[in-house]
Amino acid sequence: MAASFGFITGVLVTLMNLVNAQLSGFFGNPFATALIHLGGLLIISVVCLVRLERIRIPKVPLWVWSAGLVGILTILFSNAAFSNLDMTLATAAVLAGQVAFGMIFDAIGFMGSRKIPIGKRQLSSLALILLGTAAMAIWR
Repeated sequence: MAASFGFITGVLVTLMNLVNAQLSGFFGNPFATALIHLGGLLIISVVCLVRLERIRIPKVPLWVWSAGLVGILTILFSNAAFSNLDMTLATAAVLAGQVAFGMIFDAIGFMGSRKIPIGKRQLSSLALILLGTAAMAIWR
């Protein structure tokens, strides 16, 4: 079941990247990024109001507040990639980055996550992903 959620997320992320790149083409990347985040804020605010959720801000480590910056940087770079590359290559490059850094984060237990050592299976999978991404870039 979780794998199907991962697949659906991949579909939605690809659609989101296409829409965001189109917005970037219309409004420019910085303004499009602001619009995307403002739209998300408005929608989630309505959801919270409808559900009558009380907003509470717990004490959390300072680094937690960097999530918004990471989101903004993700949209800015994603808009640039998806505006200038075809969907397949841009998606492959994004996935290659996610897999590579996912492996590193797993290996070091980044931010307290469970440590998973990098083995031959992970390295050979990453090599194939990078090779495929490079092939797409070369023969486009």
